[in-house]
Amino acid sequence: MIPLTEGQIGMVYMVTNNPKINQGNQHLRDLGFVSGAEIHIISTTKDSMIVMVRGSRLALNKETAALVSIEPHKEGSQSDWASLDKIQVGKSGRVGAILGKGAVKRRLMDMGITRGVSIMVRKVAPLGDPIQVNIRGYELSLRKAEAQMILVEEETHD
Repeated sequence: MIPLTEGQIGMVYMVTNNPKINQGNQHLRDLGFVSGAEIHIISTTKDSMIVMVRGSRLALNKETAALVSIEPHKEGSQSDWASLDKIQVGKSGRVGAILGKGAVKRRLMDMGITRGVSIMVRKVAPLGDPIQVNIRGYELSLRKAEAQMILVEEETHD
C-alpha cells in the first residue's frame, strides 16, 4: 500500500481501503476514490498529477493525491495497457480505451479509433511527433498528444 503520489505513469492501480478518505473526505469518495476503484496515472508534475478514475480524467494536487492509498492492479486488466505513443514501431495492439473527452474523443472515434480495434504503429517522426499508424486498412497520422490519450494492449504474436 503506497500513496498515489508514488505511483508510476502509465500504470493502473487499485484504491485500497483508506481510513483518511473513509473518515471524512466525502468529495474524494464522490469522485470515485473508493476501495477497489481502478486508477490510471496519466501524468505528473512537480505540484500535481492527472489520473483517470471511473472513466474521467481528474487533476489532483500532490497533497490531495497523497491521501489516496493504492496498490498495483491485478493481472489481466488495464494494468497491461500502455498509451499508443509508447508502442514500438512495427508492433500492434488492440485499443482498450480513449482517455479524451468531448470533441477530442469524438474526433478520434470518427477516425476509426474505437475500443477493440487493432492498430499498428508504422512510423514515428524523429522527434516523436507525429506518429503514423495503420488502422482499419488505412494510414493515419496522429499528434503525440492524441496518441497519449489512446490506451492499447500490445498484441503478442507467438
